[in-house]
Amino acid sequence: MQGLYVRFEGGSWHRPATKREVNQALAASLNNVRVEATSLFGNEPDGRVIDLMDTAPHRIDVVGPDPSRSRKFYGTLTITKTGAKFA
Repeated sequence: MQGLYVRFEGGSWHRPATKREVNQALAASLNNVRVEATSLFGNEPDGRVIDLMDTAPHRIDVVGPDPSRSRKFYGTLTITKTGAKFA
């Protein structure tokens, strides 16, 4: 399970409190969501969603708000060459 960071209007990166916050950030811009790799083996995508579209498709299982401390929601981030969605 990977983590996420979001930001709005060029603000600072923070952990999303809810799935709704992730979807709002994605709707505003694909540049507003960043995936955090948690594997020690380096086999997970890591970086901003807009940058991961170059190597799409990706199906990333995420947990939030913090994968190591607080697991209040789970979801799947699907990234394709044409966009991204979180469910």
